[in-house]
Amino acid sequence: MLSKIFRKGETPSNTASEQPPQIAAEALLAAQEANQAALKTEWENKLQSAMGNDHALLDVAKQAPLVDIKQAAVMALEGEAALKQAEREFRTHDRRVHRAAKQRYETMLERHKAHDRASQLIESAAILMNEALIPANRLVELDQAWRALDHTLLKGGQTADFTALQAKLTALVRERGDFQRTLQRWTADAAAALAQLNAACAEVLQQTSEYSAMIAALAAASQQVRATLLAAPAGISSKTVKDETAIALLEALRSTLHQATQIEERLAILIELDSTSQPAAPAPEVIPVASADMHADAVAPAPPPKPVAPTPSQRWQALPPISDSKIDKALNARFEEWQRSLLDQRKSRQAEKKQRAKEESKATQQAHLQALQAIVEKAETALTEGHLAEISKHLIEIQEAPGSGSASSALHTRINAVQAGYLRLKGWQQWGGGLAREDLVAEAEELAKASVGEDGQTPPKLPLKQHGEAITKLRTRWKELDRLGGATSRELWQRFDDALKTAYVPVAAHLDKLTNERNENLTARNALLATLDAVNITTAENSAAPDWRAVARELERFQTEWRKLGPVEHTVPHRARDALLEHMRNSVARLENPLHETRRNAQSTREEFITRAKALSADAQSRDVVAKVRALQAEWQQHAKSQPLPRNVENALWTEFKTAIDAIFSQRDAAFSAKDAELKANQATREALIASVSELTQDTPPADIKRTIAAAETEWRKAGEAPRSEAAKLDEKFRKACQTALQHIAGSAQRVWNTTCDALAAKVKLCEEEEANADPIPDIEERWSALPKLPTSWEQALHKRLKGEATPADESLDTLLLQLESTLEMPSPAAFQDARRALKLSVMKNTMEGRDAPTGTKTGIEELTAAALGYARISTVHQERLAAILATLRAGAFEVHGDKIRIRNR
Repeated sequence: MLSKIFRKGETPSNTASEQPPQIAAEALLAAQEANQAALKTEWENKLQSAMGNDHALLDVAKQAPLVDIKQAAVMALEGEAALKQAEREFRTHDRRVHRAAKQRYETMLERHKAHDRASQLIESAAILMNEALIPANRLVELDQAWRALDHTLLKGGQTADFTALQAKLTALVRERGDFQRTLQRWTADAAAALAQLNAACAEVLQQTSEYSAMIAALAAASQQVRATLLAAPAGISSKTVKDETAIALLEALRSTLHQATQIEERLAILIELDSTSQPAAPAPEVIPVASADMHADAVAPAPPPKPVAPTPSQRWQALPPISDSKIDKALNARFEEWQRSLLDQRKSRQAEKKQRAKEESKATQQAHLQALQAIVEKAETALTEGHLAEISKHLIEIQEAPGSGSASSALHTRINAVQAGYLRLKGWQQWGGGLAREDLVAEAEELAKASVGEDGQTPPKLPLKQHGEAITKLRTRWKELDRLGGATSRELWQRFDDALKTAYVPVAAHLDKLTNERNENLTARNALLATLDAVNITTAENSAAPDWRAVARELERFQTEWRKLGPVEHTVPHRARDALLEHMRNSVARLENPLHETRRNAQSTREEFITRAKALSADAQSRDVVAKVRALQAEWQQHAKSQPLPRNVENALWTEFKTAIDAIFSQRDAAFSAKDAELKANQATREALIASVSELTQDTPPADIKRTIAAAETEWRKAGEAPRSEAAKLDEKFRKACQTALQHIAGSAQRVWNTTCDALAAKVKLCEEEEANADPIPDIEERWSALPKLPTSWEQALHKRLKGEATPADESLDTLLLQLESTLEMPSPAAFQDARRALKLSVMKNTMEGRDAPTGTKTGIEELTAAALGYARISTVHQERLAAILATLRAGAFEVHGDKIRIRNR
């Protein structure tokens, strides 16, 4: 049978006739796929029919021939018992189905545990709701326990129930905590208010305190207590509050407040008693008496008496006693003291009334004398100044003044002196007044002559202002003489008046000239105002907006021309000044107000442009920021042309706007520069990585090459983006450098293998040389050590052969060489063809029967070669066969890995 298997003389036609046709194979495959699809459809229908019935689903899972159907049936199970049975059923077979059943069963168990644990936590939270004191650590434990649960396994309502209970517990704890803090604060305030009220009540015991101060202190303390009582927590008297101090304070506050009210009533009565000299007596009851001439049966019934208000003493007696005996005793003592002092006050009041009448009479008389003395002093002053009319008036007042008869002798002497001086001064009046008026007439005539030159015209250099002031002074002096009572005549007055009128002619002419100039100035100003009023700023519904630039120019021109006309106070008639100024203010305001409003709006718009520019600077790196900046600049220019601003404001706003715009481009330039620097740095990093890989040579150890390439690839991925123009070139350079380095690794393995084969051939030659010489070669060891080391098995076998410890060649060497030639698929000598065929059949037989493969496979080349090398003094034929085997090994796909030889790329 083996000869049939390994026959080599069969023709290709015979081999092909033993294989099935391709068409038959395809038909068989299609039939198998159709049967598989029909089977799957059948069991899918059974699975759909069993849905909702765990027993039917279990039967489907057990009987179904397809694993997908089994798994789908297990995944459709809903009962815990069914899942448990499925987990047990498939435990020993169908591992994937068992894993699905186990996962679903464990998930259901976890869900039941989670449901039970959640129910326990909800029940604990409900119990805590009814406890008077809720520990905070218990709340934390509940929250931590709830967080530890897998909420995906809980029922829908459990999470909502616990969340609601947790919120209620939190609110309840917060409410109780707030109540305790409020209670503590209220207790402190209540204690302070109670102490203040007790101190105010205790002041009654001090004899030096005044009633009003006591009442003020009591009122303030009582007000504080009332406020404290109103601020008392609502549940302070409930059964849940166990603070006895707060309850006691509440009762003490109420009791002390009642006592303070009683004290205030008594103090008010004491103040009322002190404010009156005696207690008000009750009005006597009036009983109507019938007239004697009235008939007895005609007497009218008496009207009911009016209610009489109780006196303070009666109200005092009606008050209930105060609970504090000391305070009650002290207040009663004060009331009795008032009663004792009442009689003394009545006696002293009469004496004070008599004394007061005497003092008032004396004061009146003294006031009359002081008034008379003041009139005498005024008369003496008028006498000194020479005012006869005032002296006469004061003398009349002295005669009519009350108390003049009771004046002292010294005052009578002064009055007589004033009367004598008045008579003497009146005698001198006639003579002195006439001389003074003649002097005034002479001065007036001199002014008249100075105002008219020799040619009858006004002198050109006449100081008109001083001239007019001199005329005014002369008339004032004449009036002063009239007030002093100096004698005069009509002729003298006529001369004086004519002279001043003649002197006033140039002054009047000058004033007329000023009046004309002011009228002309007024006309010019009115013309300017008319021009200003003609400017139209009203905007019709469909007309264009006013030209505010022209309005600003018109206002500026008006103000310039108005200033050229001089100050209004000196250039227009006085009577027209106020109306002119009002007209000017209205006309200017008519244009300035809307102009200023327009400029304010324009300034606000410009400021909005600046704000938008600053906002754009915050996003200066966006792609469309340049277009937005250009659009914003265009809006600025258009707005600046349509609505101009004052130059200083315009320059300031433009500077700020330009700064914001420049900041945007500066940021972009900085970002571009930074990005360019970053790209260049990344390019330098990549170039350095390429250089580090390019520096690897064939002499670099493969491990170092691999480590360098791995590190370079890691750093290459970490390196940032390179410039777009250089990125592709850098990637290509790096790829080529890595490929070159990997080629170095492949060539290195081949070089190492070639070196190993060279060393093997050299050491075999040394062994043959040593075996060929009868005497030992002296430097054989040095030459051996100078050669590279071989794999351990080869090194040991050849070293034993070099020392003469190897086995002499026998028939077993032929078997080893034959195995090596068969393994390396080399041709064997003709004499060994039968043996090689027998070896091949033996290997095939062992392989088919499942035995271990004999030595001679590719995995045992190193051991076979070491065994062949270990034979000493081999024949020439064996040397040739061994040399051929070594040459085949050299040309084969082998490499040295550590201390072993293995097939390359395996």
